[in-house]
Order: sequence, then C-alpha cells, then structure tokens
Amino acid sequence: MDDTGVRRLAANEGPHIYQNEKKSRGLEVTKLRLQSLGESKDAITIVDKYDENNHPMGTKVIVRIL
Repeated sequence: MDDTGVRRLAANEGPHIYQNEKKSRGLEVTKLRLQSLGESKDAITIVDKYDENNHPMGTKVIVRIL
C-alpha cells in the first residue's frame, strides 16, 4: 500500500488536529493475524517517504506473506 498522507509523521509532533481521535489498532491487529498464520514479526515494513527537499510525502507499507 502506498499512502500520500503525512499523518503518521505529524502524529509524532506537538498538538495537532488528530489529538482527540482514538488510536487506530489496525496495524497491530494485522501483525497479530500474520503471526498467527506463522509469518515472522518482520512481515510488515513501514517506510516513510520524503521528497527531494526532505519534506514528508507519505508512507509505504510493505506486507510480505510467504
């Protein structure tokens, strides 16, 4: 999956508009499901993307299922 949003990086910074939202558990649940199927803990890789000026461009999630 390739996402063009920058919310993941913004979440690590000071107060922001997402502060009152509940924490998403989708990635955590997906990791647990993959582990229950025998996949390694490294089955999911998250890569933060940046442009040529080192500004956040989004996130790439790589899921490896063997």
